[in-house]
Amino acid sequence: MIRFRVLARSMAAPLLLAVVVTGCGGGGSSAVPTTTTTTAPPLTKTQYIREANSICTSMNAAIDAVPDPGDDKEKLAAGLDQVTSIAKASLAKLRALRPPAGDEAALEAIYAKVDVVLADYEQLSTALRSGDTTTANSLQRKGPTDQKAANDAAIAYGLTVCGE
Repeated sequence: MIRFRVLARSMAAPLLLAVVVTGCGGGGSSAVPTTTTTTAPPLTKTQYIREANSICTSMNAAIDAVPDPGDDKEKLAAGLDQVTSIAKASLAKLRALRPPAGDEAALEAIYAKVDVVLADYEQLSTALRSGDTTTANSLQRKGPTDQKAANDAAIAYGLTVCGE
């Protein structure tokens, strides 16, 4: 049986920092309200890493709070679902953060590796619930490799907390 805590620590996520300013047409006129969206400039790499690692601290704490299911397959599937939900929300925030100029492709490559891990978790949860031990065993062998690839990529970029 897989060790839940090994699977649980995998992804990263920072906070979206977008500013939306809404204004109205001229004072007292019947002008249609206008909406102006101001896009924040890209973060520097240092700012990005600081934001990402801060959010990853929260994400890791939430993942660590998921109860250890022991060897109960149904509880393990439920735990994987919780971890997946936490990680997906974090990944969405990460993708929403303004990446440093020129780092978009590198960060998307990291996110793509996390997508693979999340797919592994979802498939493993389904296999555990359905009693498909062949698929579950296959994913238990594949998962750590995919997770290591995601973690190593995050750490290489500087997302050290995210790659824990």
